[in-house]
Amino acid sequence: MILDIADVKHPLDQYKAFAFDVDRTLRICHAPDQNYPLHDGDWLVADNVQPILSQYLARSRFEYALITNQSGIGKGRLAYGQALDMLYDLRNLLFVERALRCDIYLCSHTANVHCPCRKPSPYALLRFAFVRNLHLDQILYIGDMQSDLECAVRAGVDYCNADSF
Repeated sequence: MILDIADVKHPLDQYKAFAFDVDRTLRICHAPDQNYPLHDGDWLVADNVQPILSQYLARSRFEYALITNQSGIGKGRLAYGQALDMLYDLRNLLFVERALRCDIYLCSHTANVHCPCRKPSPYALLRFAFVRNLHLDQILYIGDMQSDLECAVRAGVDYCNADSF
């Protein structure tokens, strides 16, 4: 189901987990002509993300996941470890003491590889549900692209556009 978060009466009671796309959802790359960061100084947390997340982090029962395609790795523009370090930095910044409740799922392949882990494949969402012992109806996936929506639909989880969240 596609949701506008305002349509959900009690989102804190309905879900046990939130999965987030990363680029243009949680972080913004401010380097010119880049859709994703290649270096530590290339990104900032997206506007309003920290105050919104703090509402959910106040309750300790939630599980979280960061799900991202990082094709810069497959293109040779970014090292896998470098991309993962930036994701750890984002996770530690946003989820502070609950960072261990936030899993990271990273696909390093380019779109033309057709791997099983690249969104819109539901692999990462299904893996998150399995690892954290969640039912699919307990997860809300927040993203900004058609591939995020398609990933959620294929996995059978609710979806909310980042602009609505």
